[in-house]
Amino acid sequence: MDSWSQSNAKSAIVTLDIEGMSCGNCVRAVATALAKLPEVVVDSVAIGTAVISFANAPGAIQEGEERERRIASAIASLDDVGFVAKARSHQSDSN
Repeated sequence: MDSWSQSNAKSAIVTLDIEGMSCGNCVRAVATALAKLPEVVVDSVAIGTAVISFANAPGAIQEGEERERRIASAIASLDDVGFVAKARSHQSDSN
């Protein structure tokens, strides 16, 4: 992967803080809900957090309305299965 692609891939990473998770079944429920979204790649799920990125995310997805729409879609999918989530922030390209 060239440096431009790595930079754009990293900037599309979002950590979700998720309330109400307390066991392995919760982790599976969250992972399953997020995996059903065609634009979301589930990088990891643990009790209290999920790290996601966006499939086919062009450079424009880094910021702006489309990025916010995709985050809102992920949060809504978790709300549908009984969890309250919020986006922490996206990781810096310098990581």
